[in-house]
Amino acid sequence: MLAILGTEISRKGIYDINSFQRDPSIGSRVLVATAEGTAEDLLKGEYGTRGNSTYINNLIQHNIDNRDIPKTNLHIFVRDYFQKGKDPFLPRLKKVGNDKVEIDGISLFQNDKEVDILPVKDMFFFKLLVDKYSKGNFDVKLKKEEKAAVKSIRSKHKIRLTNNHASISIKIEGIIREYTGDALATVVRDVEKNLEKKIEKECLRLLKQFQDLGIDPVGLGQKNKTMNRNFDLKKWEDEYKTLGFDVKCNVVIEETGVIE
Repeated sequence: MLAILGTEISRKGIYDINSFQRDPSIGSRVLVATAEGTAEDLLKGEYGTRGNSTYINNLIQHNIDNRDIPKTNLHIFVRDYFQKGKDPFLPRLKKVGNDKVEIDGISLFQNDKEVDILPVKDMFFFKLLVDKYSKGNFDVKLKKEEKAAVKSIRSKHKIRLTNNHASISIKIEGIIREYTGDALATVVRDVEKNLEKKIEKECLRLLKQFQDLGIDPVGLGQKNKTMNRNFDLKKWEDEYKTLGFDVKCNVVIEETGVIE
């Protein structure tokens, strides 16, 4: 089963989504997404041979398993909605033809209202912050127009909060499957360093962007709550406004594959 929320509903507030979870006929693993425009218009297409619901379900699940959508479903959304110190998010869909739908980013929520849309180009970094990769892909630019495709990415992250400061460490393991230059062995370390630098820069930018919006999809407040028996949400919301961040990334390229 699938639930799609149009733009007007997402921005107005979707508190009633909790009624889905209370309905015993609806499973907690139902996938939920937002849409550009109305859900009705998006569902008017003819996608695939097994029906629109199956097509969209498979699209979202494929992007969760193999690409850049963090794990999400009805249960996770409602849990994050009610969680103190964490804001929910949903994948966003866009109709690009009568026979095609694509992932158009991530809808970021404050309580039950969509307040921003994370573009596709930021989704890789977002997933590093809020979830983990078991598979993944990312292209790394090197000097002289050379590129390396790092694939089969596995990742995990840790969050440490001390003295109004959040330190996030990210560890990535990957394999270079494609490389457009020569002598791949000589640039492996460059690939690792360039990817580390890019991830640290972009993740830090996202953290500050969320702070400016007053939202916490990473769940730093929830992390603080687990560490503090006397957690005060109002106090944390004030502290979050001036919270400092640093991101450290360690990339390890385990092996290499095809060279173009």
